[in-house]
Amino acid sequence: MKHYFCSITEVSGEFEFDAKFLMKQEEDKMEEAFLEMFRTFRGDGEFEDAEKSIVWYDFACAGRHAEYDEVSEEDFNVLSKYLSVLG
Repeated sequence: MKHYFCSITEVSGEFEFDAKFLMKQEEDKMEEAFLEMFRTFRGDGEFEDAEKSIVWYDFACAGRHAEYDEVSEEDFNVLSKYLSVLG
């Protein structure tokens, strides 16, 4: 099981918000799990493009710049005191 720090930029009109969270996942399943988390982050969203870089959610809200990085278990344990663990 690997540990990841994740972020998604939410866009609502002219406002942008960074959502940061943690995930634990098998390395070979992380890409698929993260894309599903990105697509459903604010409800049942739809990918705008084939690269799956933008998702449109209800209420004209979008998600973009989704990314994740592997972190050590020690860092994950510290970060989990301050961030939600999703997935």
